[in-house]
Amino acid sequence: RSELGWRYWPPIAIEVSDVGIAVKGADELARFGQMQVDVDLLPLLTQGHIIDINRLQLTGGRILVTESEATPSTGTDTSASETIPLPTVHELSIRQVSVTVPAADLEVSVTDFSTNRLAADSPFDFTWRGDARFGETLQLTADATGRLLYFSETGRIRFDDLLVDRKS
Repeated sequence: RSELGWRYWPPIAIEVSDVGIAVKGADELARFGQMQVDVDLLPLLTQGHIIDINRLQLTGGRILVTESEATPSTGTDTSASETIPLPTVHELSIRQVSVTVPAADLEVSVTDFSTNRLAADSPFDFTWRGDARFGETLQLTADATGRLLYFSETGRIRFDDLLVDRKS
């Protein structure tokens, strides 16, 4: 039931409206009113996988973060396969998206989040505007800027130079 639009030159651009994301046989993890992805064509053609994502935009949606006791198996052995590098996202923009983490009693409403050059194991600058609710005890409306570093091996995140302007 989604609309799909695309452009094929110079970058490949795909735009999808009303898109849902789910693991087969599980509840929906996310739904977005609009998602747009621009990727470089040349690395895709010459190396067979995406190396650079020029822009990823997510607008008007919700994300449900749940914990899983088991990781689904694909039924294939990947131990001997070639390691494909993680892509670099040169521009990430998220607008009007809510994130819910039921296990932590956390709800975050992202009015605007943007970053440049998002890559694993490399720091990146970000800006965020939105609201957060932690259980019944803390509600926060704020703007934030800073530098974030994601460590792919451990799955940990570190913030540097974090500035928060609390609105309420």
